[in-house]
Amino acid sequence: MKHFSYYPKISYPASADSLGVPQDFRTCSNLMLLARFRQVLRKNTLFFYPYTIHDEDRPDIIAHKYYGSPNYAWVVLYANDMIDPLYDWPLPYPDFISYLKAKYGSIEYTHSNVKEYLNANGFEVDYDTWLTIPVAERDSNTIYEWENRLNEEKRNIRLLEDKYLSSVLNEFRTIMRG
Repeated sequence: MKHFSYYPKISYPASADSLGVPQDFRTCSNLMLLARFRQVLRKNTLFFYPYTIHDEDRPDIIAHKYYGSPNYAWVVLYANDMIDPLYDWPLPYPDFISYLKAKYGSIEYTHSNVKEYLNANGFEVDYDTWLTIPVAERDSNTIYEWENRLNEEKRNIRLLEDKYLSSVLNEFRTIMRG
């Protein structure tokens, strides 16, 4: 991502000798300043509006659609506390099915095995407690239902209103300069 060019550089020890003395220093971006920038974004909630991610959406596509450039994909991610787009972004349905097959062996397994047991209030309980709850007052979720809920919860994000983009970019550059 192009925005990493704004991060200040630090010298980081890539290895150490047998006494623990740092050796072989590498230059890398100081990602610690990201936390300060994310605090700025979080406290200005009026700058955002809700958005639901569709299967065909990606951060770069949304950035291009709403901000005029895919280079602002990082704004979409940071505004939603997404650090790893491969994990934090919802999977499209075909990828979701592939993920389940890779993780659990088959889709049938995910539909036929319970992941969580719930009481009448929707709180998770252990299996032994669940058995003591009257049948009409208990529920459960299969692995498929649980994984699908986690994936679907990732679809509701917030987008920075485009009229604030230049202000946020200036704030980002200011913070990165220290």
